[in-house]
Amino acid sequence: REHLNDPEWSRDIDSLRTECEKRNQEERALEALIAEADSMGNDYEAARQLFLNYLEKNPESFLKVTVENRIDTLDKKIQAQNQWAEVLAYVRSEEADFYKRRDRLEKYIDQNPSGSYVQEALGELEELKERHDIGLWTKTLECAENPDIDLKKRVDSLEHFVRKNMSGKYLGNAKSKLKLLKDEQERRSWNEVALYCQTPTVSMSQRISRIEGFMSQWPSGEYAAEARVASEKLRRLLVEEQRIRRRIAAVGRTYSYSNGVITDKRTGLMWCAFDSHLELNYCLPYKSAIEYVRGLSYGGYTDWRFPSLDQLRLIYKNRPFFPTTIDDPWYWTSNQFGEYIVPALTTKRQTGDHAAAEIESSVGCGAVRAVRGP
Repeated sequence: REHLNDPEWSRDIDSLRTECEKRNQEERALEALIAEADSMGNDYEAARQLFLNYLEKNPESFLKVTVENRIDTLDKKIQAQNQWAEVLAYVRSEEADFYKRRDRLEKYIDQNPSGSYVQEALGELEELKERHDIGLWTKTLECAENPDIDLKKRVDSLEHFVRKNMSGKYLGNAKSKLKLLKDEQERRSWNEVALYCQTPTVSMSQRISRIEGFMSQWPSGEYAAEARVASEKLRRLLVEEQRIRRRIAAVGRTYSYSNGVITDKRTGLMWCAFDSHLELNYCLPYKSAIEYVRGLSYGGYTDWRFPSLDQLRLIYKNRPFFPTTIDDPWYWTSNQFGEYIVPALTTKRQTGDHAAAEIESSVGCGAVRAVRGP
């Protein structure tokens, strides 16, 4: 009660009341300011300016520290916003390489795992990869399906796509298309090898080398078994060719050899150096033997035929037989009696070691020693 009538004390009370009202006004003003700043969304620069304006008008505000903290927070948001804007502009620039853009995004995500823009960055990264996959696959597919482009380049294009997209959306499509093209590549390669091996001037060793090169490139491909059979056949023929050369060297000038053809200079006959059994590794019934002879092209000649019985006897008159040793029981000849019976020359040991003629059914199984000439 003593203070109630004290003028000084009353002035203090009035001053305190005024200060409280001022503080309340400032707090309400700041709340309104914060609400206005929040309503500006991501326009952090504008929000920051609101708080700067507040401090300029209220330099002695007791809420100065609170406002400065707000400004500091907004500065960080502006910095993060600018950083993300810079990354985004780079990522969306078509001038930049895809892999550099991808790396820039991934680095940003790693450095800002809980940042305000990380989800947006993840979405942008996914979209970037999707656009790249679509563009790359479209370009790759156009190349792969263009018949005017070299087949190897088409295969290389698909293989490159598969390597770069081991978990991509179009990986399955690429692998399926790649298999089709590789099958076609193998088929073409085998046809080239087969054509090369039919060239009369190409040596046995060269043919074997070409086939084995194909086998090393396509060890389990569609034509692998066929290639192995061809290689084995050529190796058998190479052994026989080497034997023939040695034999001709021993008998002098009576015979000559070139590209699978032995020429008998006494008769003018040209003999196929390799009989059907050596080449095929199995015997032939008469009709199959006819087809076999029609398909021969040794020496570049296609007019090969069955020898007559007398012609065949000339080269199998005495042992050692020439042009070849004999593992087959008999050979087909051109002599024919009736529709189904043909005479065949047997090479089984006879009296005097001469080859002898036998009558053999056309459904029997023998070998062919083809001849051409007079």
